[in-house]
Amino acid sequence: PVVKLLKNLYGLHQAPKGWSDLVTDWLTEEYGFIQSISDACVFTHPTLPIMLGLFVDDSNIIGTPEAKAAFITAFKERFKSTDKGITLKYIGVNVDQSVKGCITLSQHEYIKSILVKAGMENCHPALTPAIPKTVLGAADDEADMKSVSSFPYAKVVGQLLWISVMTRPEISYQVGQLAKYVSKFGKSHVDAAKQCLRYLK
Repeated sequence: PVVKLLKNLYGLHQAPKGWSDLVTDWLTEEYGFIQSISDACVFTHPTLPIMLGLFVDDSNIIGTPEAKAAFITAFKERFKSTDKGITLKYIGVNVDQSVKGCITLSQHEYIKSILVKAGMENCHPALTPAIPKTVLGAADDEADMKSVSSFPYAKVVGQLLWISVMTRPEISYQVGQLAKYVSKFGKSHVDAAKQCLRYLK
């Protein structure tokens, strides 16, 4: 028999879309936020000194203490939620606000976990993300490719890409070069990926 679902349940395929529509409608129609055209996760208010970043069910609020307090109260009345206070970590990024007027973003824990999984926790740090005077090209030597086939090259490149987007834009060019050869990599590519990891240490 075919049944009609009356309520989205956590874990269902359409649940994230249902939640997104629900919270977006409330933010825009009930509280007067305007959803950013360039990033659908960012909401600004035309008259109140407040801005909201929403990532699935994690939100980060920027604004005056009064505006934030009023919004949190209204949000809690509509949705079951928890206020965790000052942001220390958001979507895997550490947020340091210990210095007045300064916010520092980092992914030290994430980088350390990558180094541990790659067996490089005790490696020597590098001064540059790329090996000087090295130009990468597609690997064409079967023996060379087979010798490093056990190294999770594509996974490491994906992790480096995430880091470059979130907190370390200076490695973007090198990560772009590494990403070109995820299907045709050899020892030179693995060495280049490890160089980038050593730079991040």
